[in-house]
Amino acid sequence: VSVSLLDRFKGCTDLVLAEAGPHGLTIIYGPDSPADPCH
Repeated sequence: VSVSLLDRFKGCTDLVLAEAGPHGLTIIYGPDSPADPCH
């Protein structure tokens, strides 16, 4: 499984997840997140 597929899954899930992003900023993944690739 590729990392990009995992990232897409995290963005598409109904659960809100967070992880360390670039520069140590927190990226929030969730249905209402601007970082959600499924929008």
